[in-house]
Amino acid sequence: MPDSLLAKANTYANNQWDKLEILFSNGNIDVDNNSTARAIRPITLFRTHFVITIYVLIINSKCLFMK
Repeated sequence: MPDSLLAKANTYANNQWDKLEILFSNGNIDVDNNSTARAIRPITLFRTHFVITIYVLIINSKCLFMK
């Protein structure tokens, strides 16, 4: 069954084996990306608030012109 999901996962793991060996041989490498997510969180929050603010301003200006 070379087309099964398990076979695809096995092939992927075998193709990534060199990178996995580096990851597991070095205890200083983080397996997750929590530190990166925490680092970019202020940027994404600013972007979200900026988009919402612009949206509200546009809606308010359309309401003003519709009166």
